[in-house]
Amino acid sequence: MKQTRTIRLSDAERAARAARMRALQADPKFQAARKAAIKQQTADRRAAQAELMRRMNADPSFILKKRAAQDLARIQAIKIPEHTIPVVRGLFVEMNEQRATLADVAERAGIGVDTLRFWRFRSMPRADLLDAALNAVDLELAIVPLGTRDGNGFAKKG
Repeated sequence: MKQTRTIRLSDAERAARAARMRALQADPKFQAARKAAIKQQTADRRAAQAELMRRMNADPSFILKKRAAQDLARIQAIKIPEHTIPVVRGLFVEMNEQRATLADVAERAGIGVDTLRFWRFRSMPRADLLDAALNAVDLELAIVPLGTRDGNGFAKKG
């Protein structure tokens, strides 16, 4: 579902906006400029634009790029609860950076989507499954000294 932005205005601000719009609608200069902007596009220009759109829509590579962009736009960031263990937190942070979905990583790692999803809320990961999931996002499980990880489970730099 697409979220809409709402502008929270006081009653006075809302009334002021409405008054400005009524003034613009009554202004003959504004109306003339508006009509001129609409008429600026000649029939030839509209035909050329329509031809360009027809060619682009007939091009399979354009369609594939357009669909890929739409698919990427649908991917939402994975929410990470505060109580998630640092190693799993690091996995989900990296998944968000790579815009990878739970299903993508689960398929590449050879584990169930629910297994991966439950690591956020319900269960602790087994070492072999965690390593497989980390490898799916080009990370590896490593042993590091205590206190050398940041809040997201990555080794501190410096």
